[in-house]
Amino acid sequence: QHYRNDRVNAWQTMTSAEIAASGEARNHPVNLRLFYKAYSQYAEVKFIVLHRTFVQTLASHPGFDGGPDRHLNVLTGFMMLLSHFLEEAKPKYTLVCMNQLTNAHALEDEGAARRGTLSNIAELLGWPVSECGRCFDDWRDSSKQARKYLKAAGRQMGVPRIMDLVKERVKELYGVWPPPPGVGGAAEQQQCGLMY
Repeated sequence: QHYRNDRVNAWQTMTSAEIAASGEARNHPVNLRLFYKAYSQYAEVKFIVLHRTFVQTLASHPGFDGGPDRHLNVLTGFMMLLSHFLEEAKPKYTLVCMNQLTNAHALEDEGAARRGTLSNIAELLGWPVSECGRCFDDWRDSSKQARKYLKAAGRQMGVPRIMDLVKERVKELYGVWPPPPGVGGAAEQQQCGLMY
């Protein structure tokens, strides 16, 4: 079994909501509320929130936290925790949907999502230029076919209906994640998908 550290052992028996509310999760790896409160007195603290879909994230490490079902539980808990932080603290942020930055997606929309995402980041950070014609020249999409890989990993780990587990977690996050669009005029680039 793969564990990030000993603190997550307690998460084995918790629900996602209990994980999100636990002191261990709120302080892992840093307490965002305390960080934001402490540093906001001296600087304008802004966040770029990176989002990967459940399938992509789970396919990276399906064995973490004791298996895919428990790993999904921990991922869901952290998404709840981050959503609550953004809602309560109301920091300036922009959401970056990683699946919209892929080469495949760029071919479909002729790079509109990439341009919109860069524009949102530039607006958030106050950059004078929001265009970058060569920024994605060296971008490489993952060669892993996440859904196919995840189904095979699930069968190997004794969880043959792993995609059903993912769908259950997605339902649990409706209305919680993704958060509302943050800073940036290209709000459509902040509408991240949960599944794929």
